[in-house]
Amino acid sequence: MSIGLKHSPIVALVAGMVVAQLCIGRAADLRHHMKSIARGLLLSSLVAFAAVTIQAQISNFKHVVVIVQENRTPDNLFQGLCNPPFGSPASCSTAPSPSQYNIQTTNWLDKASPTGVTNPTSIPLANKFDLSHAHSAFVKMCDLTAGVCKMDGAAGINCGGACPSKPQFRFVDNSTGILNPYLELARRFGWANYMFQTNQGPSFPAHQFLFGGTWAAEV
Repeated sequence: MSIGLKHSPIVALVAGMVVAQLCIGRAADLRHHMKSIARGLLLSSLVAFAAVTIQAQISNFKHVVVIVQENRTPDNLFQGLCNPPFGSPASCSTAPSPSQYNIQTTNWLDKASPTGVTNPTSIPLANKFDLSHAHSAFVKMCDLTAGVCKMDGAAGINCGGACPSKPQFRFVDNSTGILNPYLELARRFGWANYMFQTNQGPSFPAHQFLFGGTWAAEV
């Protein structure tokens, strides 16, 4: 960012202060007035810096909108960001750079599998089953070991309704473009997809945490 100072009113103010102080200095203690000039220059510099800082920020907001993705994971709903037209396989990683999404497209961790992983398969967005939202499901998924969540316990999460095989290892098919509005929102705006929420349980406390704006370490 550059600033045109040639015709700046701040520069004119500083110049005027210098001339005025020099004129007064002929009739009084020049040293005293040079100190005054120095103070004036410092103050003007601070004003200029503040003006630059203000110009560098967004001046105002019309709306602040928070959209919550509930009962879905990024791996389940947003794999379209890892494919054209919204991205490519290189757009997603389990160890993402600042330009990548934290989305895992293959080899989901599964301690119940002999290989330790299970590759997910696609399902429609609308379906008639539901994975548990209870705190016990969080605990199973976490698989806490030596103080660290291994995140390989999904197979132990209960499923209700018309559950397909391995319902915990499914992602939403976007071949019809049904998810495009979600993907466009994630691509264009800020998206917190690399985090653990504080709440470790069902929807009701999750809503309370959202409106409360809390950031406690745990519940």
